[in-house]
Amino acid sequence: MAIDREINRRLLILAVVQSVGADGWGAEEEAVRERLADLGGDPSQLDHSELQELARRGWVSTKDMSFGDWIGAVTPAGRDAAARIEQDRADVAARRIALRDVLLRWLYDRIHVHDALMPDPKGVLQSGATYFGVAFTDTDVEKASGALRDAGYIRGTTLASGEITLVELLPKGVRLIERGGSVRDDKATSGTTITTTVHGPANIANQSSNVSQSIDLSSTWLVKAAETLDGIEQALPALGLADEHEVSDAIADARSGVATEDPSRTKSALERLLPFLSATTAGALGNLVSSGVVTLLGLIP
Repeated sequence: MAIDREINRRLLILAVVQSVGADGWGAEEEAVRERLADLGGDPSQLDHSELQELARRGWVSTKDMSFGDWIGAVTPAGRDAAARIEQDRADVAARRIALRDVLLRWLYDRIHVHDALMPDPKGVLQSGATYFGVAFTDTDVEKASGALRDAGYIRGTTLASGEITLVELLPKGVRLIERGGSVRDDKATSGTTITTTVHGPANIANQSSNVSQSIDLSSTWLVKAAETLDGIEQALPALGLADEHEVSDAIADARSGVATEDPSRTKSALERLLPFLSATTAGALGNLVSSGVVTLLGLIP
């Protein structure tokens, strides 16, 4: 599977940054090609026009840039771009969420285009698909398959190990692919919505009264957990919690659990957090935040 040219450019600037000397210049073409390949990029796309594109974006200097010899010095903007792609490559949760779309499209192709019968989802690993050059893993596929099953896109046989095999694409999955949609944006993946309206002095949004707060219970607990933790942090100044240090530690631990897709760690952190939220004097706002955590605990497997 050919890598997207735009992603390849981002990998290219990372390869250049990792190939330059301590003074920020001196990257030799062949070294950059080899590093780009190591990063999962496509060296065949590297030509003088690509280097000119990096220069046009302000990522490298055109001074002394001669393709086939030395590549121009990396600029601060180029180092920032390289740092961003490095962060993207390290984001395990985002990689696994992205794989849901890749896997669903691969299953559609295997079943509805090539008439494969109940394909093994791990076959997607042979397709060449990557996340910013990072190869997907067996565990990534297991997590993505489970999320697609739980959201009603696929069904299959679940082994004792938790692996899903003998997969069938359900009508919901077929419709999503055929309309060019994404699992991430599909409204149909949302679960129940709880709407709580607060009247009086307990103001939620921008200190305004009569505010309706909607909590979306997505079938994907990782997404719901991230949204809930964001909401708690936004509400912290108004909650008047007794021990903000303990609360901050619990939130940080919960975020680490989400980032590593560790339900046990996330649950443990949220259970530590709940007593503080329940004891707040913020009235209806405190109750709303606490109920959101309780709902989330019920969603985590």
